[in-house]
Amino acid sequence: MARAKPTVSAGELPDLMTPAELSAYLHREERVLQVWRVEGRGPRFVKVEGRVLYRRADVVAYLEGQTRQSTTERSA
Repeated sequence: MARAKPTVSAGELPDLMTPAELSAYLHREERVLQVWRVEGRGPRFVKVEGRVLYRRADVVAYLEGQTRQSTTERSA
């Protein structure tokens, strides 16, 4: 089994992240991020010459939107 990469706090996130970097941060496989992009879910992303990148501000905004107080709360 592969060893988990160390994670960083949101304040230490780079301004732009690759899918590999974000997948390590979120503890999700890159394939999950790909599915989210197709379905219009997950953090917003940018494409630069065909390359997918995630902006720190969009990742933080996405995570803030996922914050819940109770398991009975519905997603927005």
